[in-house]
Amino acid sequence: NVESYGKLFRQIVMIVTPIIIAAFVYNITTTVDMKIFYNVLNSKNVDRVESANLYGIFSGQYMVLINLPVSIASAVGTTLIPNISGAFTKGDKAETNHVYNQSMSITMMVTIPCAVGIGVLSEPIITLLFRGADPLVFKALTAGCISVVFYSLSTLTNSILQGIGKVMEPVKNATLALLIHLVFLAAILKFTDAKLFGLVAATILYSLLACIFNHISVSKYMSTKLDVKKIYLAPAVASIFMGIVAWGSYQIFYHLIHMNSVSVVLAILLAVIFYAAAILAVGGYTKEEILAMPKGTLILKLAEKLHLVRE
Repeated sequence: NVESYGKLFRQIVMIVTPIIIAAFVYNITTTVDMKIFYNVLNSKNVDRVESANLYGIFSGQYMVLINLPVSIASAVGTTLIPNISGAFTKGDKAETNHVYNQSMSITMMVTIPCAVGIGVLSEPIITLLFRGADPLVFKALTAGCISVVFYSLSTLTNSILQGIGKVMEPVKNATLALLIHLVFLAAILKFTDAKLFGLVAATILYSLLACIFNHISVSKYMSTKLDVKKIYLAPAVASIFMGIVAWGSYQIFYHLIHMNSVSVVLAILLAVIFYAAAILAVGGYTKEEILAMPKGTLILKLAEKLHLVRE
């Protein structure tokens, strides 16, 4: 019994340790970025107060909003691990591919419109959450909102790789992405006057690289075929039109009532309703696929009333 417990403990350590290391690499990025940002700007004789204000905008406002939708991908990934692990272990390629596509579809269905919404409503959202915010953060969010999608994909593919037992792959991928990211950050801060936007550009690059490296690893170990239309195209097309509706409705509501908080809430509600109808129309989803979505039962009732369910 002692020997079996010891063996079990070693297996747990071997599985958990790489996951902890991968989380450490992701979390240390902010700390290292801060050190590089202050050191490079200090070497260029930029005022320390200005440097502190700019980094405060990045870490306390920009990253806070970027990370909110990413937490959804993390939740999807956590629930995914047992399903994809079981299917992969049994060698059930069809079920593995089904779970993979379903998880990717749900994640993109939520994070792509979130990215677009943050981009087009950056100013009213920041004004609502952070009174007296520097206008620079509006531009930073509009420029960097795409990283929501990249971070979400890398977070999800981390969970997929862990679920199929390739726990060291996310560690290697995150480390390589981090090294490239740090070199790029130091260079863009040193040789340009980007400052805050240098941080934003480096963050986009890091999330994109982590996403690409993880996708390569998933393709290496899993024979999967992605439904590009449902995973990427349908949410992207629906989100573009949703973004137009969100921006336009906000402008109309604010012009009528001159209250930012109420205008933002009404614009978001209208955008959510429009997006739900648009993605159902574009995606051509079946009843089973709709029920697998967050709030699937409610969405199915709406889809049936609008005759948007594919048989």
